[in-house]
Amino acid sequence: MLRILRLPSRAAVAPLIRNFDSRQATWVVSDLRSKLEIQQFLLERDGGYLDTDVLRASDLWKMLLKRARPRMRIVSRDFAASVVRSFLQRHREELDLKAVSERSLMAAMDRFAGVAFHPEGTATVTDWFADNPDSENRWGRLYLLARAALGFLLSQDMITEKWIAAALQSESRFGVDWTSHLMVDLGAELSGAEAELFKLLSQTTEITLLQPFPRWEREADFMLRPYADIEGYAAEISDLPEVDRPAVRRTALRLSGQLAEVKETVSRARAWIESGVAPEEIAVLAPRIEEYWPVLKAYLDEEGLPADKNISVRLNSLPSLNKWLAKLRPRRGELTPADLELSFYSTEQAQRLRHDEFRALFANLYGEEDLRRHPLVESFHREGPRFKDVMKRDEFLLSAALFWDERDSVAPLQLLLREVLQNALPSTELPLPEWIRYLESVAATKEWPVEKGDPSGILVTNLISARTTKTTHRIFLGLSEEGLKKAERNPLPLRDVRELSDLGFHLDHPDHSLLEFELRWLSSAGGAEDLYLVGVSSFEGSIRAPSALWLKLRQESSEEDADSHALSIPGATRWDFLQRQSETAWARERGWSDSQREGLHRRLRQDFGEIPATPVPGIRPASVSPSFVRNYLECPFLVAGSALFRLKDLEEIDLDVARSDLGTLTHAVFQALTDEDWISRPAVGEAEMVDLIESIRTRKQFVLGDEKFWGPFLKRQTKIALEFLRVEKEWKRRHPALRLLPSETPWTLWFEPSDGSFHREEAPGRLRLSGRIDRLETDGQGRYAVVDYKASASAIHDQHEWMRENDLQLLFYLWALERGAMEGIQGRAIGAFYYVYRDFSRDCGLQIEADAGVLYPPAGKKKNLGVEEDRKLQLFAELEERLRKVLREVGEGRWWPEPADPKNCGRCAWNGLCRAKHLN
Repeated sequence: MLRILRLPSRAAVAPLIRNFDSRQATWVVSDLRSKLEIQQFLLERDGGYLDTDVLRASDLWKMLLKRARPRMRIVSRDFAASVVRSFLQRHREELDLKAVSERSLMAAMDRFAGVAFHPEGTATVTDWFADNPDSENRWGRLYLLARAALGFLLSQDMITEKWIAAALQSESRFGVDWTSHLMVDLGAELSGAEAELFKLLSQTTEITLLQPFPRWEREADFMLRPYADIEGYAAEISDLPEVDRPAVRRTALRLSGQLAEVKETVSRARAWIESGVAPEEIAVLAPRIEEYWPVLKAYLDEEGLPADKNISVRLNSLPSLNKWLAKLRPRRGELTPADLELSFYSTEQAQRLRHDEFRALFANLYGEEDLRRHPLVESFHREGPRFKDVMKRDEFLLSAALFWDERDSVAPLQLLLREVLQNALPSTELPLPEWIRYLESVAATKEWPVEKGDPSGILVTNLISARTTKTTHRIFLGLSEEGLKKAERNPLPLRDVRELSDLGFHLDHPDHSLLEFELRWLSSAGGAEDLYLVGVSSFEGSIRAPSALWLKLRQESSEEDADSHALSIPGATRWDFLQRQSETAWARERGWSDSQREGLHRRLRQDFGEIPATPVPGIRPASVSPSFVRNYLECPFLVAGSALFRLKDLEEIDLDVARSDLGTLTHAVFQALTDEDWISRPAVGEAEMVDLIESIRTRKQFVLGDEKFWGPFLKRQTKIALEFLRVEKEWKRRHPALRLLPSETPWTLWFEPSDGSFHREEAPGRLRLSGRIDRLETDGQGRYAVVDYKASASAIHDQHEWMRENDLQLLFYLWALERGAMEGIQGRAIGAFYYVYRDFSRDCGLQIEADAGVLYPPAGKKKNLGVEEDRKLQLFAELEERLRKVLREVGEGRWWPEPADPKNCGRCAWNGLCRAKHLN
């Protein structure tokens, strides 16, 4: 017999639960929290309960399916998705499924399961398509594909929990042995398939449906349509009287954002508790509470308020499991830098490769062949068991478990494997990539418990799980259009949805939200005070619009000012109080000593640039080079990052050649051509030059992102090298007295801090200045010129700009040469040139015009090139003064960030570490 009890409000359910006789009936609910709360009530009232006294609807359908189809295996949605994905890959070409994704097909299977499994569903929809050819063209093929996929899974004796009710419609012996009276409390979650099943069950047992029937029922007629469809089969329909309850004070507030919602929530909850309300009588509800929970928990903890919410994390957030998955994912042919880094640096051998070098080598990966960039990483990747292309469940799990190397922490692995063993069929064969994706999906959904909630604390849960709560004070968060809308909208036209509903097949209505219904239904449950909050922006800063329901609640609000556009200021929290406290107060509250408080206060003032940073004396660099000085003048922290903290900002290897690698290889080629006297050879062929460049590449271990790009690059380098030889021969012909000294000539000087002098001899306490000169030219008569190779002229300056731009490299070399800093070389420094090999020019630098004609031609119209001896000595004096300043500050420990031009900070690799005042 079927009975329908119409409930005018949610409050009408409470007397039914109080009078519920678990010896005669089973109470059916939709969610786990409602089940647990009713079980707790039975435990307190009767001293115990049976498992079948309170059931979730899904549990009831599972029990009935096992009785009707004992061999049917209920699998997880993740496993079903893996099977469907494999099905799509196998039949993608023959069935032309290129435009169909696993996600869209799974959504269609959910949507059409009630039609596909209904005994008359196929015939009814086929006839309907005949009358509606446009609809058949629009989504008929997707329906047929979903029906085929559902049939395929069913033929394999597999089904997911979500499809059980739909599948039971076609079972002839469904529910024949169920005799217990069922009290069904599913609210608006009752589906058309479930309504049909309860109608069939009512033929052999007593069924009582609790139908929401509020005064606004007409506004939710589509949500409650399944009840209307079976009213004609009911032996009795009764309207329950409204329960007497005091009027609820309702307040609707619009706030600036989700953070303001959290602050108002915590402030209001504390005020209620201070007025005598018990924490367990307060509920904080949201459409998706997990959006708020990380921030809400922090505020509740600081406020000292207990929360009845279990704390858990996803399995894939555990480092041990994440490392394991990172080792498995490359085996499916999807090698990513993140997985390689995570798995490689979980091993001891990784200590032999600096992380910054690893990042430079493997930040860009395009295939396994890229692992050849470093032998240590390549050998690591080759280690471990091998998988077959297609495997059964146990075979795959055994091989995968061998990659787990944390023997002291196997509990997360056990939890994940238990979930796989419970859901995946032993006989199912899947390609290796699908097995690994299945593990990933399980790890992304399965939760690892961290801390249990406090049963005597504030209830924090989703709207959908709060039907049976006994709370009297409720706060509803996130009542925006975005918060209450469906996660995935029904793509079917509204006309089609309504017509199919008239035929008895209820698909998701695009304009009706279950969450909105639940909010209105919960609001009718009675209590003392309800607070409805909406934030006009999210935590990420995106704009959110108030829902239509919130606007209606705002109009009915007990606030005198019901302007829906007015923003409210959230109440104060303890964090606000702490921020307003004086430093003395919060230091005393935390038990800090005066030195701790003063130290923190000083560091804060330093971060804001109110006082100078504290020097760090006693750090002595091993050597000072021209680049050291230039970087220090640009910003001292540039030197601190590289020279002191040993940080590296290496260029990442990619398909193109890194500029630093290009410069290194080109310099090495030029060095070989000059040191090995290729210039004197009468002729050099292209093949000889290719052999030279190949040998240098091998010696320098030059790495390319992809070997396919070496050929074009080699061709370009060969052309540059041959042109370099031609230009050098012509330069030698014009200046026959010119001789080239060995490349990369080292030089060393010593700085005496006590008097600021520079010396060629080492002595205790002196600081070493050193470097190497790309190229040194001489006429054999004591006159010398220095040359520095550059790829282009974009970052070099004429001599009159050297000091202003801190472009000191050439001047440094010229000065070191004149001071006799090179062993065995003593004479006059008469020239310093940038050799730009893009156009093989030497027009930028400095030359003593009186000595022109021996090592270089007269400057002519190049006015900024030729100078007198006095100008050279003036530059030397300015360089020495700047050097003394830099070396004095280095000795004092001035390493804090002090950029010469703050605009350059955006390009700096250390701008996230330096704590410069303009970046804080």
